[in-house]
Amino acid sequence: MRLLLVFAFLLSFGIVTAQETGTVNPNGFNIFYYPNGAKSSEGNLLNGKPDGIWKAYHENGNLKSEGNRVSGRLEGAWSFF
Repeated sequence: MRLLLVFAFLLSFGIVTAQETGTVNPNGFNIFYYPNGAKSSEGNLLNGKPDGIWKAYHENGNLKSEGNRVSGRLEGAWSFF
């Protein structure tokens, strides 16, 4: 089940677009959006990999998941909504 949730979370990154400017800051805070303009996810990247607290959202704007990432990998307890 956990693997399925991780796969779904990672898949959600594949169907989103980058920030409004079309650029991604590989060493800083980023916000990603769905094609309809709704926020998809937000968090820091370090060397191009998610690092720190990340939040993902459903297309309706409700929080989907929240947790810590270290070098792109899930770390510790995550909450899924």
